[in-house]
Amino acid sequence: MHDTITLTGIIATAPRQITTGDGLTITSFRLASPQRRLDKTSGLWIDGDTNWYGVSTFRQLAKHCANSLKKGERVVLTGRLK
Repeated sequence: MHDTITLTGIIATAPRQITTGDGLTITSFRLASPQRRLDKTSGLWIDGDTNWYGVSTFRQLAKHCANSLKKGERVVLTGRLK
């Protein structure tokens, strides 16, 4: 069983596409997901720690990601945590 997760963040590395010897297309990149919280005393948003994730996409999604995603863009991702 795999857990489904949704993340928001910034693409931290340029997406890298490879094709395996079996013809499977894979695109991977790193995602930086900074934590922000509202400080109730000051009413301001405060930056917290950043969580880092390695993201891999496969087949048609991999081709689409390689053609449309760029380093520095904000994204919302949903997928299986493995």
